[in-house]
Amino acid sequence: MLLRRSVVLLTTLAAALAVTSTATSGADPGPPEVRLDSVAAAAADFVPPSKTAALRATTAEWAEDGAAARAQSRDVGVAAAANSGGSSFTSLTPVRVLDTRNGIGVPTAPLPSRGVVTLDLGSRVPANATAVVLNVTGITPTAGTYVTVWPSGQDRPDASSLNLRAGEIRPNAVTVGLGPDGAVQFYNNAGNTHLLADLAGYYAPNTGSRFTSIAPTRVLNTRASGGALPARGTRTINLSGHVPATATAVTFNLTGVGATTGTYVTAWPTGQARPNASSLNLAAGATTPNLVTVALGTNRSVTLYNNAGNVHLIADLAGYYATDRGHSFYQMTPLRVIDTRPGDPLPGGWIAEVSLANQLPASASAVVFNLVGTNVTASTYLTAYPTGATQPNASNLNLVRGQTSANLVTVALGTGRGVDIYNLAGNVDFLMDLAGYFAPPPAACTVDCVHSWGDNEYGLLGVGTTGGASDAPGRVDGLSGVTQVTAGEINTYALRSNGTVWAWGLDDAAGLGTGRPWGLSTVPVQVSNLSGITQVAAGAYAAYAVDSSGRAWAWGSNYNGALGDGTMTERRTPVRVANLPADVVQVAGAYETGYALRSNGTVWVWGANGGAFGNGSYGTGCDQSPVGPGCRSLTPIQVPGLTGVVSITATRAAVFAVKADGSVWAWGFNDAGQLGIGTAGGPACSTNVQAPDCMALSPVQIPKLTGVVEVASGSGAATYARRSDGTVLSWGFNGAGQLGNGTVGTDCATPEGPNCVQTSPGPVENLTEVTDLAGGYNHGVALRADGTVWTWGSNSYGQLGNQSLFTEVPTQVEGVSGASAVGGGGWGSYAVS
Repeated sequence: MLLRRSVVLLTTLAAALAVTSTATSGADPGPPEVRLDSVAAAAADFVPPSKTAALRATTAEWAEDGAAARAQSRDVGVAAAANSGGSSFTSLTPVRVLDTRNGIGVPTAPLPSRGVVTLDLGSRVPANATAVVLNVTGITPTAGTYVTVWPSGQDRPDASSLNLRAGEIRPNAVTVGLGPDGAVQFYNNAGNTHLLADLAGYYAPNTGSRFTSIAPTRVLNTRASGGALPARGTRTINLSGHVPATATAVTFNLTGVGATTGTYVTAWPTGQARPNASSLNLAAGATTPNLVTVALGTNRSVTLYNNAGNVHLIADLAGYYATDRGHSFYQMTPLRVIDTRPGDPLPGGWIAEVSLANQLPASASAVVFNLVGTNVTASTYLTAYPTGATQPNASNLNLVRGQTSANLVTVALGTGRGVDIYNLAGNVDFLMDLAGYFAPPPAACTVDCVHSWGDNEYGLLGVGTTGGASDAPGRVDGLSGVTQVTAGEINTYALRSNGTVWAWGLDDAAGLGTGRPWGLSTVPVQVSNLSGITQVAAGAYAAYAVDSSGRAWAWGSNYNGALGDGTMTERRTPVRVANLPADVVQVAGAYETGYALRSNGTVWVWGANGGAFGNGSYGTGCDQSPVGPGCRSLTPIQVPGLTGVVSITATRAAVFAVKADGSVWAWGFNDAGQLGIGTAGGPACSTNVQAPDCMALSPVQIPKLTGVVEVASGSGAATYARRSDGTVLSWGFNGAGQLGNGTVGTDCATPEGPNCVQTSPGPVENLTEVTDLAGGYNHGVALRADGTVWTWGSNSYGQLGNQSLFTEVPTQVEGVSGASAVGGGGWGSYAVS
């Protein structure tokens, strides 16, 4: 964030707004205490758990029986948006969908301190809706508080949607993604408060209107023309001179000034009946803004109604929706990108330049964020506008000394995908919570495209959004000619036929490999400095690639030497793995550990040990972070006793090597029988990872397993092997049917629970002619010779590509045909088609 002094102070606007310096009363809670100057702080603090802690965490699934494992599965829908085209807006006449005073949408009761209520909007919007526009009003809280609104089914974000002082009535517009069940959740931080929510419209793919942002334009100022609105008075804003004939709705910042008594203002389409909803709530004498999105009525007009007393109104047009132009919307789980409180506040007369290049794709044209002002030392206002543009004669957030308040902002992006924030007077801390952005859809992929489904945390689906989940495969556009796709815990990677690697997801551990310092990418971006790549692999927080010259490359987290470059320095662009000849044919990644298979059939390892080295030693200092010198190797060392290897696979905690004779050798963690050697350590492994049967410190041949050409697994405790005859075998944990053998575990608190653990390989049912295989956290993905894709196991985030809770036998994924490769990782699935 860059600060510069403003050359335009706009004191005339300050006088026009008649902002007073009245101090606020009562405790003002401020937004949630996430004290980050920017996402950079989160990236700088990235520290993975110790190796031993990571191993112990894998046994957590033993704490739940099979029924509980299945209960975590849920009906997911398509709230993540299945494709890359984004969503268009359909405006509605404002309708009240929540009122805790009268039992609308939820029971009749105020929301208590730290209380959460879920609002189901499934009957109000189509099944494929991805986000909604709400006007949320807090009414007379008993203590200073903040309210957070977010998609249901997700962790509550460290962000605020509405800030309230004790006893006040205040609204704020909220654009929020829908949860997989078509619902949103509301959280109240302190005291008791009633809440209202009025639905103004929704976003959905392939329908509605697209958005065009404009420089903030004042379209109404009753002080200059027409006079204050009286009680029960109306005023019509004709916008035909500002928007095209195809416009369906507008977004403007509505500010009330000098209300003579407490009142509310309603905005609605001209020519329609006034709805039972409010757009702006005002206390006597206050200057209060709120962003309004409303459908256009007769003559492309909007009507405003004032309920009581007299009030002046100002409206600054921010953009419009139209059927024949504009850009699509891409929703994001609320993401805090700026919080100035740990550093210096924004002084009066200064401008903060906020670059969003690390959070938004290069194609983004406008952004939606919640702007919060706090620690205000003098009456002021904040103005948001595109970096590089002329500072407009408009305001977005009006503040008085001591106040904490928020307002939703929709604004075009400027130079460097930047937004400028101007502060008129005094000092103020400000926060920005991203809600989404507008962009043109990427070029459609037509050949060898990635299709993704499942969990979309961190934007892992690659379709431009974050949050939610999709149970339907969606095409990742802007990327073609893909030959391989794979995923780690926070990133997804695709290899193209031209030898380049592309990545998307979270960048806090440098997994994107682009050289930028932090952030995320919701769409594919090219990994820097790589060419001629023949294979790519994902570790937990690092990635690996091998090129046509046999050189191994690595990038990402290097906290325990996982990159093998002789250092523990994070690498934001690929570096060469040290001390390996240029004869590498395959690479693999585990938790803080990397592997390479050389053309001579030997396997080499580097990073953190904890049983991952296969050298007969667990290592010392593995229970600290970073691990001690006795638990790591910063450069590759050979796995003893392994020769004739033709393929390697590494999971979060176990490693497998396939030899030329079709045998499989395994080492690493074995709490759930994932090594397939006839034993399982069970719950004891959570307290002592080296307890009997918990660990194989050297490669052990899996008995009676022959004819194998490929082993696959994700980060969970189930393992799969593809044989040369096209059949698949499985072993390990089965709490959600992930072994695909027609059974699902019950009472899985111990390995002895029925069907919970299978310690030796057994057949996966209903699969033949398999040509490619992948695994996720607790599910499997297979490609058959006819180009169809099949999945089984847990469906907690839609990773099976259907609406089941779980599937104990492979089921064909609808919507994907002619596939040439499959991939998996975490709670997601991928196919190239």
